[in-house]
Amino acid sequence: MPIPIKGERDGLVLALDALYVETASPDETIAALQAYLEQHGAFFRGGHVILETGEEAFDREFLQRVIDTLHAHALRTVALRGHHPETRAAAHALGLELPFVPTAHPTDTMASAVDEGAPALIVRRTLRSGQRVEYEGSVVVWGDVNAGAEIIAGGDIFVWGALRGVVHAGAFGDETAVVAALRLEPTQLRIGGLIARAPDEHQRPRWRFWKRQRPQPEIARAVDGMIVVEAVRMDR
Repeated sequence: MPIPIKGERDGLVLALDALYVETASPDETIAALQAYLEQHGAFFRGGHVILETGEEAFDREFLQRVIDTLHAHALRTVALRGHHPETRAAAHALGLELPFVPTAHPTDTMASAVDEGAPALIVRRTLRSGQRVEYEGSVVVWGDVNAGAEIIAGGDIFVWGALRGVVHAGAFGDETAVVAALRLEPTQLRIGGLIARAPDEHQRPRWRFWKRQRPQPEIARAVDGMIVVEAVRMDR
């Protein structure tokens, strides 16, 4: 059985999802990988491997077995590319990098709350801690984005509520993307390759919000290599 390993600019890619589909069980998947590496492993020795898992759900134990099998043949597993939340959580627990993987549908557990027929991905509820949404275009949330939640979008991000989580707009490098929210208090905000973090608790200008009778909508955009936050005037 041919093992789908291919070379890319960032290293070797093992299409674990394709291999798993072709075998009948996790044990057979590991056995097939082991047999292939025993025959051809010298060719890849010393390489860095990215596991490609697609939509497949793999637990931590199985991923660890794959990593150990590769390690036994002097191959280092460095990252995982996949969409399934269980697989990504297992990879994170194992210390693997999780690069952004564009997808045409949301990758968190809130698929029932999403309208995929719109030009932008619309999430019709609050994102809670631990929930994550990735989309190749813009993302609109009708609700809050709580601390611990994350949005990664190829385009803009609009939150019709409080934004307190982690967001990355223009994830493909588009620094013309914007992030807007009715209350903009993100833990981390990225636009393209630029990044801004919330200040330490003792540095936060609490008085700024205290002086307002109600929070004011704000928009963040990239200007001259910096992320600038501006108030959105609602009286025009």
